[in-house]
Amino acid sequence: MNNYHLLRSSGLVLLACVLCLGDVSAAFGRVTIITGGISVKEGLDSNVDRTENEERAEWTTDISPSFELNSKGPIDSLQLRYAPAAHLNHRSNESTVNHSLNLDANRILTEQFKIRVKNKFVRTDEPAGDSDSIQQDEGGIVLADDRGKSRYWTNSFSMGTDYEYTKNSFLNLGYSNQVLENSTTTRSDYTKHNPTLSLSYHVNPRWSLGTSLGYTKGQFDLSENIDSYNGGVTYGFHGIPHHTIGTSYNLEDTSYDGATPDYTTHSLGINWQHDMNPQTSIAASVGGALASRQGEDDEKNLNLSLNFSRKFQLGTFSLSGSSGFESLQYNGNNDGLSRYRTLQSRMGYQLLQDLTAGLNASAREDSLLDQTPDEEKKSYGAGCSLTYSFKRWYALSAKYDYLNLNSSTTGASYDDHRLSFTLSYRKELTRF
Repeated sequence: MNNYHLLRSSGLVLLACVLCLGDVSAAFGRVTIITGGISVKEGLDSNVDRTENEERAEWTTDISPSFELNSKGPIDSLQLRYAPAAHLNHRSNESTVNHSLNLDANRILTEQFKIRVKNKFVRTDEPAGDSDSIQQDEGGIVLADDRGKSRYWTNSFSMGTDYEYTKNSFLNLGYSNQVLENSTTTRSDYTKHNPTLSLSYHVNPRWSLGTSLGYTKGQFDLSENIDSYNGGVTYGFHGIPHHTIGTSYNLEDTSYDGATPDYTTHSLGINWQHDMNPQTSIAASVGGALASRQGEDDEKNLNLSLNFSRKFQLGTFSLSGSSGFESLQYNGNNDGLSRYRTLQSRMGYQLLQDLTAGLNASAREDSLLDQTPDEEKKSYGAGCSLTYSFKRWYALSAKYDYLNLNSSTTGASYDDHRLSFTLSYRKELTRF
């Protein structure tokens, strides 16, 4: 971590401490827990370069101590976690040090006004394609799996305020900044700025309105810079118990400073949400989407989304899917505008008192419209895991992930198998 990142991370930690610990009165009733741990992970990747031919397998060992601080008071909370990792590549006999730093702070300034700060820094050379990164971002930058193994660092910062100007009606202001920097000069680095504004208003217990505005500026060193404006409106009806029905419209206007065609996307949907019971919820949307590209024919797609989650006595299950248009300029490959559809599911189950299992599956299709000619991608993934907890502070886990990518570009298709075994120790060190 160079001086800039060390200075920036130190500044964010200081800001979070000022937010959460700066008021002496907030110290009363505060609980602070410090936790430490260490893990040893053995990993095998069958196709580390994500190539169709001349696949190269790799065996690695990661030794990672971790430190976590959780501090919660009556009006604030602070979570800080740092986990460096000594990474040994047994194929090349090379070793590196990876870093992961997470910060999450919240504070209630007044009864109506809240502020939140988040930051996630990652320095690694690991590809993205495992079951954890396929499903969720967790506040960081999700990179395309077909980048393969290459060293890079990312930093994601966000800060926002929530102001309740009347009952159940909010004004939200936010700003996020994301940075990707690669160690190789053949991949484009970028800095992304994104200020946002949203307003929600409950007209009465039955009706609600919402609107949002945003601006994104992307600065790339090897590709075209991007300016993007987006806005949306929503309308909701809450007159049926446990149901919300409404409509939404979203617009995004993106312009490049080079030869890539500028575009505008429109999406319109009818939305429904149902909380069946405390353990089960479902949300769905159906509509249409249109992409108008400068000098090109319009593109159409269904605007669909589905989110279902279920908690039961010994486990959880979730199913989600969507289709429409998505901007993929910031996935590390600068893939541009995509007409896509995706479906993914995840399940966790407690087999025995100390043994849990996990399953996941995903499928995605992309038509990359900014590529010449358009590139078609189809990816399918699946994974499973077992975790055995013993002697209170120890855990032994095994995880397997499979990913298949079919691409219309010659030589870009691949299969990849990833297997890992991890022994971890985690214990609360102190609390006060």
